[in-house]
Amino acid sequence: MPVPRVNVLPDGERWKVRYNFYSKFYPTRQEAIRSAIDMAHAAAQLQQDAEVLVQEGDGPATVIWVASRDSYPPPEGWPAD
Repeated sequence: MPVPRVNVLPDGERWKVRYNFYSKFYPTRQEAIRSAIDMAHAAAQLQQDAEVLVQEGDGPATVIWVASRDSYPPPEGWPAD
């Protein structure tokens, strides 16, 4: 079964979190990433793993959090904006 992926990407002056058919907007990158990690953690409770990817500019998305590897919740203040 494919690993669930929660994507964080810029959308003008705000940030969008996208998971399956769900999208939600946040004013800051940090808020969007925190929300994405919460979603990925919940998905991982139903499966073996989940990932959070961040899209920055035109480059490829980068995996920044993996449920089986990283702490939940992440340390306070992480990630820095």
